[in-house]
Amino acid sequence: MSYNGKLLLLILAGCTLRLLLFLQMPQLLSDDADGYVAHAEALIRTGIFSGPWTDLPTAFRPPLLPFLLSLLMRSGLSAVAAVALLQLVSTAVLLWAISRLAARLGLTPRVALLAVIPAAVDPLLLRYSLQPMTEVPCAAILCLCLLSMTSDNVPDQLQRSRTPVSFGRWLGTGVLFGVGTLMRPVLMIACGLMLLQQLVHSLRTHRGALHSPAFRSSLVFPTGLLCGLLLVTGPWMIRNRIVMGSWVIATTHGGYTLALGNNPEFYRDVVNGDRSVPWDGAALSRWQRDSLQRAREAGVDVGNEIDLDRWYYQLAIRTVSSEPTSFFSACLLRMSRFWGLSAIGASGLTRVALTGWYLFLWCGLLLSLLFQQGSPTGSGLLRRRMWLSVLAFCLLHIVYWTDTRMRAPLMPVLILLSSTGFAASLQRLRQDESTDRQTEQPDQDVLPPAQQG
Repeated sequence: MSYNGKLLLLILAGCTLRLLLFLQMPQLLSDDADGYVAHAEALIRTGIFSGPWTDLPTAFRPPLLPFLLSLLMRSGLSAVAAVALLQLVSTAVLLWAISRLAARLGLTPRVALLAVIPAAVDPLLLRYSLQPMTEVPCAAILCLCLLSMTSDNVPDQLQRSRTPVSFGRWLGTGVLFGVGTLMRPVLMIACGLMLLQQLVHSLRTHRGALHSPAFRSSLVFPTGLLCGLLLVTGPWMIRNRIVMGSWVIATTHGGYTLALGNNPEFYRDVVNGDRSVPWDGAALSRWQRDSLQRAREAGVDVGNEIDLDRWYYQLAIRTVSSEPTSFFSACLLRMSRFWGLSAIGASGLTRVALTGWYLFLWCGLLLSLLFQQGSPTGSGLLRRRMWLSVLAFCLLHIVYWTDTRMRAPLMPVLILLSSTGFAASLQRLRQDESTDRQTEQPDQDVLPPAQQG
């Protein structure tokens, strides 16, 4: 069977597995913990992106997933069917993109196919492909962004001769990052890091020749990427400025999320106390009620998202400033949760299996760091951009409220980097064995005449 045939079978297997889980646990499809279906229903009901319980304009959640769900629901699908279809399509796109990225990383066709399997069965990706959540669609978009960036890995002298074509390609990549930002704002941070890395590289490479054609050509990448990003996120920002009164590029959920992981009660109960993570429901609900009451006492209109968002940011900043040691401990706690080997609450064989699975992947990541320095172009450049994506997630989730689920959109990148680590280590072993065999083989030219025949 051809490579494409095997890949198609793997994609069908991944989607079939999710279909079987849909049938076994149909309640998950309607478990709207983040309110995305509710926002889609409000969009259908009011014709504007509004809060599901207030019908007032909102920017509390990223708008893309509710918008896509509302389109499917308006076409006649039920909410459950719309969620299932969107997650299946996202899974299929994700698995295809992983196979292409694996090839761009220099992996053999067999290893590229093997890299698809972990993504198809990864517990985090599998778990959140069964609910109306953004993890799997975001993972698919991130892989498409990285895939789009690899098609332009050509020498600088060729780059200069096709600048218009390159600008169009990078513009398209920026559009993909913009789409991803409207799905999950962390992709905007990843895009920003790649822009910054390219600018620093260009300045270092062309130091003393900033007016040269080569330097101007090197700016095609960041310029196109930024234009594409703004082309998509610009309308969202303008809408928020007109409707909400503020240039919100991400969401008004940020202040709440930052304060949720950086407030005196959380520091006291969890970071410096003995309460389990996450907060138990009673303590969390009490903090939510008390924080809203304190906001009212401070004169904040809690019905105004912008004002409440700012107040939550101020609360988090005050807490961090007054308790820097607790903040540092909280950052360590968040990273331990983000990179945790097992989901909180797992026990028995499930915990053992999850721990073994992620310990295996993390070993591959370590091998990737040890054996692959990477070249300035080609697969080495792609790996660097993948590591920048990892850094973007870490920079965000080291300060905002975090759990293992937040790692899910990054899992395909981590799986691919882990695969390159194992592949590089196996190649190194084969080279060492080949060298040993050549060393052990006697050189016929230096044998005594009697033994040379």
